[in-house]
Amino acid sequence: MTALEDETVAPRARAFYPLTVAAVEPLTEDSVAVTFDVPEELRERFDFAAGQSLTLRRMIEGREHRRTYSICAPVGHRPRVGVREVPGGLFSSWLVREVRPGDTVEVQPPSGGFRADPTEGGRHLCIAAGSGITPMLSIASSVLAHPDARVTLLYGNRTARSVMFAEELADLKNQHPARLDLVHVLSREPRTSDLFSGRLDAERLRRLLTALVPLGAVDHVWLCGPFGMVVDAREVLAELGVPEDRVHVELFFVDEPPPEVHHQDPVVEGDVSVVASTNTSLTSSTMRIIDSRGFVTIASHAEQPVVTARPHLLRVGVRDLSAAVLLPQQHEPGARWPIICSPYGGPHAQRVIAAGGAYLTEQWLADQGFAVVVIDGRGTPGRGPDWEYAVHHDLAGPVLEDQVDALLAIANSHDALDFSRVGIRGWSFGGYLAALAVLDRPDVFHAAVAGAPVTDWRLYDTAYTERYLGNPSTHDSPYERTSLLSRAAALTRPLLLIHGLADDNVLAAHTLQLSRALLEAGRPHNVLPLSGVTHMTPQEVVAENLLWTEVDFFTKHLG
Repeated sequence: MTALEDETVAPRARAFYPLTVAAVEPLTEDSVAVTFDVPEELRERFDFAAGQSLTLRRMIEGREHRRTYSICAPVGHRPRVGVREVPGGLFSSWLVREVRPGDTVEVQPPSGGFRADPTEGGRHLCIAAGSGITPMLSIASSVLAHPDARVTLLYGNRTARSVMFAEELADLKNQHPARLDLVHVLSREPRTSDLFSGRLDAERLRRLLTALVPLGAVDHVWLCGPFGMVVDAREVLAELGVPEDRVHVELFFVDEPPPEVHHQDPVVEGDVSVVASTNTSLTSSTMRIIDSRGFVTIASHAEQPVVTARPHLLRVGVRDLSAAVLLPQQHEPGARWPIICSPYGGPHAQRVIAAGGAYLTEQWLADQGFAVVVIDGRGTPGRGPDWEYAVHHDLAGPVLEDQVDALLAIANSHDALDFSRVGIRGWSFGGYLAALAVLDRPDVFHAAVAGAPVTDWRLYDTAYTERYLGNPSTHDSPYERTSLLSRAAALTRPLLLIHGLADDNVLAAHTLQLSRALLEAGRPHNVLPLSGVTHMTPQEVVAENLLWTEVDFFTKHLG
């Protein structure tokens, strides 16, 4: 279990000690176990209880960064932590990819109140997901040293290949075949029984606990995993009559992003935390106040949307691109639907997230008779600096290439999508991308709605543009390469340009100059100017009628 990536913290009073790395064991493609040698004079200081954690420190460019990782070794052994890499993480990537035996790492002595007493014996229930297995391995291996202890471990992962400590868990089971019940649950890989296939959500936990665990005999329940799983587990355990004082919780606050492009595993210190969480089945966030006694949920009186989003989240293509597919509510097996791509596709906006409320407009469009696809490609946030840097000096090529690659991969695996009828819509950078798509790839995209599009980056915000394309006065080629104006003569597909005349972000001049270039090239197109509208359309009536205009446009040109 890891701490929040890219968080800089102020120095604390507790001392750090330089420890030598004794071993780095690969666990999966993106995780390792790091073992530390502790000098004799520090042995007592680094004695740990099962379930505790270590805080590591690293200086990067003169700034101090700290991360807390749970100990995954049995009591009495050398301290060892399990680390899963967070894409772009300053700390986890260093530990997984760079640290080697013999290196020195600054480490604080063990801490944390999530701890088991291996001298008690008794029956223990451990529920973990992902990297939440790290303290559970320490707890299970330590308490099983007592001859009267029994452990049931429910462990959720995406696939068998992503299981951390798979061999070590199997060895532990072989050592204690009668006293350790090990249950693997996989969310993206079929198992022999559907009971063991899927996420560890409330429904599945209820079925597993009812079928496999004599809860009345359980002395201690240990929970560690994403916030949503822990909350579900606590609620189900309470529902099934497990006393609250038997339930011990170690939280890292994350709802798994799907297919999980943006991953944060924070460990939060302090007496009180306020956590906002959501998932694909929710249209709003749930707010909870958490302290050592438990948590309370803050009531929400927000109006419920009339649309219920049903995104299907994917990773596709050679670059493992994040995508969401939304089908009409009326979809039945065998039906095929024209496609509308609805990307943003550019810097600073991640569209594919585990939040139902993020897809309400797309679901409404889908319900009008389309399959709607949302794709995050190179340049979008959430996958580290290299991913964002991939669009340096080219805001067109990689961005459009990823939309096409992902769309092809989805269409080839989803019979409900009719690849012969593909439209694309977008606003701001998404509008630029939509117009670019029908100009550069008319073989793939058959109609486009471009709202408030940038059409020539020379005319856009200096700070933003020069960050990606450089200074046009000394290096103009990236601007020329990404301009839509020079592409105007290539338009062969229906294009609707929409722009607010009061837009002070992307000026209406962008649409006007593209329209002029298209007219001069003899390319028919449509322009919808919006009087009194700025960059977005806060006016409810305008926003609603714009959506109906898009539906009419795509219905006409996609059939």
